[in-house]
Amino acid sequence: MIYPYVNIVGNITVEEFSIIKAFSVDCHPKKATHVIQVNWEPPECEWVKCNTDVAVVNDGFLRAACGGIF
Repeated sequence: MIYPYVNIVGNITVEEFSIIKAFSVDCHPKKATHVIQVNWEPPECEWVKCNTDVAVVNDGFLRAACGGIF
């Protein structure tokens, strides 16, 4: 089977990427122009750090989830 080739111009969502892969399309997203290293540093004494994240999906039913860690 010959797989079609798609040239992605710009960014695509995870949902769009999943659809493209479901149809066995060979997808080659653009590579990052540059990479920046970010290092985690612990907070100063007597401080508490809270990392959070959130995700939202609208597939006819608006669903959301969030989480955090101290």
